[in-house]
Amino acid sequence: MSFGGIVFTPGSAGTLQEIFQNAVQNHYLSFGFSSPMIFLGNKFWSADIPIYPLLQGLMEVGQYKNLSLTLTDDSAVVAQRLLEFLDKTKNNPEAFKIDGVKLG
Repeated sequence: MSFGGIVFTPGSAGTLQEIFQNAVQNHYLSFGFSSPMIFLGNKFWSADIPIYPLLQGLMEVGQYKNLSLTLTDDSAVVAQRLLEFLDKTKNNPEAFKIDGVKLG
C-alpha cells in the first residue's frame, strides 16, 4: 500500500510483484485513491524488463485504469512527481480517508 507514491528502481521478482500489487490497488482504488508509480531507469523498465510499456498498453486497452505512471532517469522528475501528488492530497484531506477513517 502506498500513501505517497512508489519509486521503482531496477530489481527482480520481488520488485515485479510489488509493481503489480500496487497497480491492482490503484486500478481498483482499493484505498480510495491512486498514487503515482514512478519507474527510475528508462532502459531497465522499457527494454531490459519492459514493464512500463506493458502497463501503458494495458491502460490503453482498458485492462488497467487509474494508473499514474512516470518513466525517467532524472531524480528531479521523481521528486517533482512526488511533490505534485503531495500538494494535490494536502488540498484534499479526504483523500486519505475511507468510510471517515483516516489512513496513515
